[in-house]
Amino acid sequence: MKKEKLFRLVFWIYISVLFIVVVLKFDGSLYTMAAKVNTIRENRSHGYWNYNLEPFYSLKVQFRYITHRWALENILGNIIPFIPFGILLPTAYKKCRKWWKVFGITILTILGMEVTQLVTMFGIFDVDDIMLNTAAAMIGYAVFSCFQKGYKVPHS
Repeated sequence: MKKEKLFRLVFWIYISVLFIVVVLKFDGSLYTMAAKVNTIRENRSHGYWNYNLEPFYSLKVQFRYITHRWALENILGNIIPFIPFGILLPTAYKKCRKWWKVFGITILTILGMEVTQLVTMFGIFDVDDIMLNTAAAMIGYAVFSCFQKGYKVPHS
């Protein structure tokens, strides 16, 4: 298998796992997933929709409670999983090696994930998540760029 095809396969496996973990929030239990959907459905029936459009609102709350496990998990959970995106995308696709292409594709991908969470009620559409996920992917792209300058990324 050519290296480029292998990198593309790795990229799409990564995207699939990212979708399952981030969007569906699958932790091994279908019951937990159903409970989350039911909670959001119940909240909607009382007028509380599953979205945040105010920049930094969620982040302010999370940083206020940063010593609590849930806050730290949420912040790191929006950063760590998206760093590989910025590395794998330009590695798998030569046409995506410019920063602005990675940035644009990142925004569109994350926006798609957030809208899916809103519509399916598997999670919350949060503008702060979009900002953190995008920043993380761009950190990944910076890592890719450093390695590309120091070492040529293998391609066929």
